Amino acid sequence: MQIESKLIMGNFSDIPNPDLSILIPTYGRAKYLEKAIESALAQKPTRCKVEIIIVSNDPYDAMTDLIDKYKNKKNVFIYRNEENIGMVGNSNRCVELARGKYIAFLHDDDYLLGNYIRNVEQFFLNKASEAKCFVVGRYILFEKKDHEYRNAVIKDIIRKIYFIPSLYRKKIRRAQIKQCLYANVNCYFSPSCGTVFEKKAFESVGGFNSDIPYSWDYEFFLRFNNVFQIDVFSNACAVYRIGNNASLRSEVKYDFYEYNKTKYLQFMRKNKIDDRYIKRYEKEIIYSIFQQWPEDLESELTKRNEEIPHLDSKMKWYWFKLKTLLYYYNNNLDIQRLLPRTKK
Repeated sequence: MQIESKLIMGNFSDIPNPDLSILIPTYGRAKYLEKAIESALAQKPTRCKVEIIIVSNDPYDAMTDLIDKYKNKKNVFIYRNEENIGMVGNSNRCVELARGKYIAFLHDDDYLLGNYIRNVEQFFLNKASEAKCFVVGRYILFEKKDHEYRNAVIKDIIRKIYFIPSLYRKKIRRAQIKQCLYANVNCYFSPSCGTVFEKKAFESVGGFNSDIPYSWDYEFFLRFNNVFQIDVFSNACAVYRIGNNASLRSEVKYDFYEYNKTKYLQFMRKNKIDDRYIKRYEKEIIYSIFQQWPEDLESELTKRNEEIPHLDSKMKWYWFKLKTLLYYYNNNLDIQRLLPRTKK
């Protein structure tokens, strides 16, 4: 028996046949949620009819404050699930409830910039492109200044040094599945921050897989990009918040590492991805995850009597990362950049 989602605010007759549904799955992030909603409401005017759908995964949250604040906003619809159906289930539920031809995900701790709708409207109007997905550029906002923040600062410096005049660069480019495998260098394949899909195309590949415990959004992109074209827009239109994952238990970190290393490699071989990219991905996933949690993963591998991966010298690794960054900049795929202070 399917768990119901109850509409607790909104009237469909107020906005019939929307073009775009902005989907905000939420649970326990009240301090961020309001900013996400406000950013969706504060878009510059366009011809695009937009509905904003908020689906709470907390069956005990009456959301009275939110209802009082937005009850006069005719394009805002608030739902509450009768039971908690998990993050993946709630994301799929948002899609089920959407009425627009196009859908865009906005997680409750991220937010859109004022130019978002005007830019994604290009995707709707571009009849020449066969793309069924439109990924927008984004700024990243760090909750904590750790090694990941330092890496982002270095990337930003390299980007400024390695300047390519915009005259010679296309703002919109087609993404290929081989580029999806560089996700740990530039994680643009994540639907949480303004990425637009044609709803029918999204549903045709089966939506998000609730059986996948880690990186389920990334796995979806691999499946989707194997069937449909994805266009990438390099200009920043949203802000992606990166929290602190230090609280994860060592066994969870190990499972995350193991799942990424085995399941995605299986996907690549099954879909006959070039062996060069498979080897690169395997090296990158080992480095990137060990770089985040070296002590936790080593202790967990030792506990399980498993071999600790051999890592090349740091200089070799830095050269590897630099080559990948330059590849992104040359191909105009550097869509993730550090949030300037003036943008907060």
